[in-house]
Amino acid sequence: MDRRDVLKLAQRASVGALCAAPLGLLAGCSSVRYVAYRQEGERLVVNRATVGMAPYVLLRHPRDGEPPIYLHRREDGSFAAVLLRCTHRGCQVNPAGVRLACPCHGSEFTATGEVLEGPAERPLQSFDVTTDADHITLHLV
Repeated sequence: MDRRDVLKLAQRASVGALCAAPLGLLAGCSSVRYVAYRQEGERLVVNRATVGMAPYVLLRHPRDGEPPIYLHRREDGSFAAVLLRCTHRGCQVNPAGVRLACPCHGSEFTATGEVLEGPAERPLQSFDVTTDADHITLHLV
């Protein structure tokens, strides 16, 4: 194999990697799951069975134009819910493993909305959550 063959092989490998990268991103997106709920006034009632054992799920906010709500299962089995809107400039925050990351300016939050890294200084808006044997209820006010 001469130098020219090595360069062609390297070029093909680079192009292949670039083409395959978006497939990995799409696969990562498939783990984000939205669940249905029943709205009762200012409460969102989620059937526990739809959440299953997922570490988190998303709910579409009932008000148009609002970012999703992130419903996170804590280690003790209880739940926390936060609005996925960064408190720095209002960008939509994205689930990134065990953290919530703002793509606009790099703020990072815990799954319960506490600030890990600025520039945001305030936690994400949180919602009270109550549970019973069959339902998880988010209280919007």
